[in-house]
Amino acid sequence: EIRAAFVGKTVDFGPGGGIVVYRPDGRYEFTLAASGSTPGRSSEGVYWIEKGQVCVESSAGMRRCDKIMKVDDAFHFIDASGGQYPAQIR
Repeated sequence: EIRAAFVGKTVDFGPGGGIVVYRPDGRYEFTLAASGSTPGRSSEGVYWIEKGQVCVESSAGMRRCDKIMKVDDAFHFIDASGGQYPAQIR
């Protein structure tokens, strides 16, 4: 279910949360728009889905896995510190 929901899709984390494109070839692109005095940023790399998580490794070597939880009909990403981020899938 997670694989079908995310592979080949764009995920929007809302204002201030950024946008991730999960390409069918296993690559991703993340973009966070500038806001106020905070500059925008972007990263790219590879992703994989395993054990109810989406994991990424950026081209700069940053690696993380976020647990995916489904609440009603919406998916939420939960990071290692417990932060929860609702995902709008397009």
